[in-house]
Amino acid sequence: IGNITGSNAVNVFLGIGLPWFIASIYWRVQGPTDEWKQRYGKGSKYHELDLEGHYPDGGFAVPAGDLAYSVLIFSVCSV
Repeated sequence: IGNITGSNAVNVFLGIGLPWFIASIYWRVQGPTDEWKQRYGKGSKYHELDLEGHYPDGGFAVPAGDLAYSVLIFSVCSV
């Protein structure tokens, strides 16, 4: 059981954690682009999150969305 759960933990870290970590470093170095400001700033569909106010230097944002698309992609890739 330990090997199975340990392996899953490593897979989750490498599959999700590592790309998010790299993206967060990229956005810290890059700063907010005009596209980022347009997508997450005032007047955008995510304006209620106030990401531009909370993170004026930009950041890696992953707003919650429809789970169906993620499940579909996962299912296709797992076959």
